[in-house]
Amino acid sequence: VESFDIDGLYLAIKSLSDNADNVFIPKFDRERDISIAGAIWIRPETRIVVIEGSNFRRNPFEESA
Repeated sequence: VESFDIDGLYLAIKSLSDNADNVFIPKFDRERDISIAGAIWIRPETRIVVIEGSNFRRNPFEESA
């Protein structure tokens, strides 16, 4: 059972490269062991975003084959 919306995160990261005005990404709350959709707002003026995790299956900055 997956506890994180990897597809939603993928789409959110991809929208960063599309210069979207408002990007909201999920946050995993470890204390409650749940994923909270749209909990983190990445503002347009944000220049650097660090995303960690071992669950990435594809690169959102590369076009699909």
